[in-house]
Amino acid sequence: MDHSASRGTFLLTAAQLWHAVSGYLVFIVGARILGREDYDGLVLVIWTMTTLEVFVVDGVPKAVSWWTARLPEGAAGIARRGLVLTLGLACAVGGALALAAPLVVATWGEPDLATSVRLSALDLVAFVAFAVLTQSVNGLRRYGAQASIWFLYSTAKVLGILGLLRMGWGVEGAVLGYVIASVLGSLAAAVISAPHLVGRRGRDLPDRSRLLRFGLPNGTLGLCLMALVNVDLWAAKRASGDDGTAGDYAGASMLARALFFVFKAFGDALFPAVAGALARGQASQARSISRRGLAQLCCLMLPVCGCATGAAQAVLETLFGSAEWGAGAVYIRWLAPSSVLWVFTAVFAALVAAAARPGRAAGLLTVVLVMETVLVFQWAAASGPQGAAMGSLTAAAAGCLLMGTVSWRLLGAVVPWSAMACAACAGLILDRALTLWTPPGWWVFLYGAGLFGLSVLALVRAGLMPLKASA
Repeated sequence: MDHSASRGTFLLTAAQLWHAVSGYLVFIVGARILGREDYDGLVLVIWTMTTLEVFVVDGVPKAVSWWTARLPEGAAGIARRGLVLTLGLACAVGGALALAAPLVVATWGEPDLATSVRLSALDLVAFVAFAVLTQSVNGLRRYGAQASIWFLYSTAKVLGILGLLRMGWGVEGAVLGYVIASVLGSLAAAVISAPHLVGRRGRDLPDRSRLLRFGLPNGTLGLCLMALVNVDLWAAKRASGDDGTAGDYAGASMLARALFFVFKAFGDALFPAVAGALARGQASQARSISRRGLAQLCCLMLPVCGCATGAAQAVLETLFGSAEWGAGAVYIRWLAPSSVLWVFTAVFAALVAAAARPGRAAGLLTVVLVMETVLVFQWAAASGPQGAAMGSLTAAAAGCLLMGTVSWRLLGAVVPWSAMACAACAGLILDRALTLWTPPGWWVFLYGAGLFGLSVLALVRAGLMPLKASA
């Protein structure tokens, strides 16, 4: 893995880690303020909004990154065209969401959430400049700038949402906080990216049709990934009664899905590096970059998954401040491994897209989404929320296998089997250790972090986790 890609994975992962932590603060405080009965409403509105938002921000913006990596001298012109196209898509999707709000909340059985859903449509438009300009600097491999933009956005988000929740604005206030943070994030992206884009107008830039031909399949790919990660929430809500189990599932999903939203950053960092290597005809370098990035991913993510499943009950009770939230631990046993498999699916999909095959990735994930939707709703109807979690894990395994096979056919042997096997063993050991005993209260986090650090150190010493750039 070259130096910029190796350093970039850690910078972006750190930014995504703060993004996940800030999200935790939002949902933890939201749970304490709203309670188990209303908390699931907040989760449903936010994840529905972000799922549709991905179609907008991972579509043309991803094409901006892909073309910028190939034509860095034209970065400013590519960004300008990307902004116009993305704004049009955002208005169309946001308008559709606002119009469909009554139907959406009827599916949930929560008519009082219609205003929140309509308000969430504004976030798609407010997020446009953030999405396009962060992908521009990503294509230029200015990972420090990209991480800074993410950090500022995440900070604005947590401050705005928590402030409005504390003022008693409820779910609508939380959604408004997202909109405000997106506006501020877009402004920050404009200021930080400007020095990197000045003078990069270039010639022979991709026209709108070429951006759309690459962007729409990527947008569909991103939409499928987000829907795959979140469709079980709809099924669990539909299968839950009024006893708070939907809130338990929502709380468990927040802990488990943090794995996905932190570690999918590996795909974001690998995408331009692999695309650039393939554009230069360096297939072996692209394969090496992919393999080393996946080795890093395995050695970090799989031990974290073991910590999440082993300490699930103690963590939920501590975070949400009540023993009744510990009931969600049973769902984490299924949802955390599911998130791990979705991460691998997302990274493999990024590699396939970098090889100029986003349409193939999107098509396969659409098939997996249909399969998962059938599974989670049928299994939830038969077994309640736990059936939804089991269906999600089954579909995640299928998606990982499919996308891994396609990436292997396009790039060759990119899976670091030794690192994956040893990291999985480390995760199992951590799961057993934390299941057998966890310290009380907040000490569980320090204890888990210590065990995680020891496992990563062992993997590094064994030569399984690459730290230095390849020659």
